Amino acid sequence: MMQSFMPQWAETVSGSNQQRQPVRADKNEALPAQLSGRGGSLHIYDGDTIAIQGQRIRLKGMDTPETQQNCSIDDKDYSCGRNATAELRRLIGNQTVTCTADGRDQYDRILAFCKAGETDLNRTMVEQGWAVSYGLYQREEAQARKNKRGLWAGEFERPGKWRRENQSR
Repeated sequence: MMQSFMPQWAETVSGSNQQRQPVRADKNEALPAQLSGRGGSLHIYDGDTIAIQGQRIRLKGMDTPETQQNCSIDDKDYSCGRNATAELRRLIGNQTVTCTADGRDQYDRILAFCKAGETDLNRTMVEQGWAVSYGLYQREEAQARKNKRGLWAGEFERPGKWRRENQSR
């Protein structure tokens, strides 16, 4: 169940069962080099998506369970998607979040590496086991798996696979 990993995205709109349609970015639209925010200018959607000053940002190189996704420990289900979001909130706390843009995804979200204070959010989410590697952070994922941190304490379906299997429900 945990071993398969395919990097295709089939996301659903949070709180609905509709498949999110790709939004194509205007190729001439300037990508902000860096965004910073806290408090009212910062919104946390889930464990890997935030917004700063209205700009939707996807944390690059990692993937977290969807808000509706459940996982299990000792055959007991728990809301691992909500736990991942809670961990991101905990890491951010009341600190300023600064993100360095590194492209856009197919949904026109800014892909970025983000920090809360001095904490690398992308890397730390994987290190703590609440995110899986998505092209980066393989060593951090291996350590989290070995130490049974976060998601690795039990059983779960990779977020991308879960999205593909649950997009029409």
